[in-house]
Amino acid sequence: PRTLYVSPYGSGTPPYATWATAARDIQPAIDEAEARDTVLVDDGSYGILNYGGTLVAGDTTPNRIAIAKPITVKSVNGPEKTEVVGTYGPYLQMRCAYVGNGAQLSGFTLRDGQVAPVGSPWGYESGGGAWCEPDGLLSNCVVRGNMAPWYGGGVFGGVIVDSVISNNVGVSYGGGAVQSVLRNCMIAYNQTYGYGSGTF
Repeated sequence: PRTLYVSPYGSGTPPYATWATAARDIQPAIDEAEARDTVLVDDGSYGILNYGGTLVAGDTTPNRIAIAKPITVKSVNGPEKTEVVGTYGPYLQMRCAYVGNGAQLSGFTLRDGQVAPVGSPWGYESGGGAWCEPDGLLSNCVVRGNMAPWYGGGVFGGVIVDSVISNNVGVSYGGGAVQSVLRNCMIAYNQTYGYGSGTF
């Protein structure tokens, strides 16, 4: 397994094998990575360079980062120093992260993600901060200020460990998290107009 590097100060030269040649945004390193690789991310605010986002098959909302392979994406210094920002402005719907089966996302703040109000409520049109497959793992993350029109303003699905889920809005059900396995997490100040402000 390899380590691929991401830093705002890298040269952006594949295969992103050193800090000097690091990718400048997270998604190019994810795309370059292979199974069991690790993408190591320097301090910074990410998503600005990935204007169009990344669509997952069957989804209608793009993701700032989409981890559709069994790799680990982790920050160097944790969620206080490293963030993935979803939506910029009121007319753009952009989820922060998609985490596939066998993938791990660790040590990030996921904020201001928003999901488009179209499609099936139990499909990808939920999880404003993160949409996780059942075996996708989110750890040591802060998920805040996200919105989904259906389920899980913060997170939909996955296994969530040692994380804070706060100040999210799931308009229909589950302001914080829906259908997630939660271990040692703080769920606070989330909101819904349906059922389960914290979780559903």
